[in-house]
Amino acid sequence: MHDYPLKMVEHEGFRDYTRSLLPLFKAISRTTARRDIMSMYEIERASLLTMLGRIPGRIAITSDMWTTSNQKRGYITVTSHFIDSSWQLQSRLLRFMYVTCPHNVENLSTALMNSLLDWNVDRKLSKLNLDNCSTNNSMIDILLGNTIDGVGDNDVDDDNENEVNEAVDCSGATKA
Repeated sequence: MHDYPLKMVEHEGFRDYTRSLLPLFKAISRTTARRDIMSMYEIERASLLTMLGRIPGRIAITSDMWTTSNQKRGYITVTSHFIDSSWQLQSRLLRFMYVTCPHNVENLSTALMNSLLDWNVDRKLSKLNLDNCSTNNSMIDILLGNTIDGVGDNDVDDDNENEVNEAVDCSGATKA
């Protein structure tokens, strides 16, 4: 929250402030805060993995990549969109991660494919929405070879592959 580092909880000014609000409050260490955050993340991740595994249909993925202006560091997001068992449209952020330089086809496709594999959605992919740029156009060819072509018994035909390519070729966001 507010981009404060976890070590803030160990700063004497912060501890004085919390003591003035509630003298009996026992502050935690940054190690405890980090452990608690990671524990909550693992619980939520397991829950989402279970939910994604139970979806009878397919999952659409939106991914976007950008570079910070001040540090020139690249980041990618991977968001899933699916219909749950109650027929409600759901969207969940699967990954927000740093992408190593250079931001070429190999590094971006590896980052996105690892995300799909990590969340077990590589064989449930229905649509892939990306920005319209030459890197993404090349990346889709790599991803199609690792996902749709290898689906096997899920009856993915050429129409589905064309739909994925059409979504990629659209400028900006696409609507399903």
